[in-house]
Amino acid sequence: MYRKVFISYAKEDIKFASELYDFLQRNHYNPWLDKKKLLAGSNWDNAIRKAFREADFIILLLSATSVSKRGYIQREYRLALQNWEIKLESDIYIIPVLIDDCEVPDSLNKFQWVRYDGESAFEDILKALDAQRVEYLKNAYVKDLLDTHYTKTLPLDLPAGLNIKSSVEFPQFPQNPFFNAEYVNTFIQHAIMDQMSTYSTFMSEKDTYAVLPEHLKGHLYFSSYYEIHFISERYLSLILHISSYWGGPHPNHRIETKNFSFNPVRKLTLSDVVKFDNINDFVIDVYGKYTNEYLKEEDGHLIARIRDEFENWGAKDMDFVFNSDLLRLMSNNLLPHAFQGAANIDIPLNKLDLRIKP
Repeated sequence: MYRKVFISYAKEDIKFASELYDFLQRNHYNPWLDKKKLLAGSNWDNAIRKAFREADFIILLLSATSVSKRGYIQREYRLALQNWEIKLESDIYIIPVLIDDCEVPDSLNKFQWVRYDGESAFEDILKALDAQRVEYLKNAYVKDLLDTHYTKTLPLDLPAGLNIKSSVEFPQFPQNPFFNAEYVNTFIQHAIMDQMSTYSTFMSEKDTYAVLPEHLKGHLYFSSYYEIHFISERYLSLILHISSYWGGPHPNHRIETKNFSFNPVRKLTLSDVVKFDNINDFVIDVYGKYTNEYLKEEDGHLIARIRDEFENWGAKDMDFVFNSDLLRLMSNNLLPHAFQGAANIDIPLNKLDLRIKP
């Protein structure tokens, strides 16, 4: 949401336009550049008009060539000014970028321009886009909270020569009116990086990789993905799924659940959400009540295993997520590999004594 950026340029300035396009893509924006987006045989005029009309931001690359050139680029200047007329005076919509010592057209003098000098100019552009996006999101955030986050990726930090596949994805949130996104993002990223560090450290230890049979080396991996279970102006509940293969009999799968309340941002434990005297007694009680009938009758030993593991472990907390209707207790990290997730239970919130009001 609010990530579409139209890049207007003269064909002689394609090098600068392409560099800007790549930079914006790396920073989670959706830039539009005709050389990158137009398909062979497409109606280029319609495609450009549509992209221009749908753009949240217009970046005008100004050069001695472009400002003196008649034709299409002058029309793009005029269209940008027309669209700006329906914006607030304080809105950032048109960003002129000077890529040489050209004279800024009088019609664009009202807009603060950026002088191109490499990455620092791109960072200035990014700051402007981010600042305006926050303003837009103040009104739109509640309507579509899920669409405001973006997916961040990280590579494994491994010594050269280790052929280990990785695919790491986790959510990050922009600043917004409801919570301190920097805090939430840090908690989430730390959880993933902690697991990545454990894997990388083990695989980097002397001889760990070297002694593995060759047929196993090609199957080593670390991956993560996520599910946002619930988000509102007051709460966030999500699951980080983490999977890896170290070279043993089977891959390893685990979850990290992260739950937050806002203003101020704080992590929620199960006891922050539900009132109970003893967590062990609570877990035993609800698994007895809410486990599905199949697991009760046919595989009751799995439920007993969960209760025993939790009781013997002496856990202070349990993985869970919630939404406005249900609390889900998740046993993924308590069961053997073959049964992970088999006995997660959903409990209606109206059956619980709650400390929060999702």
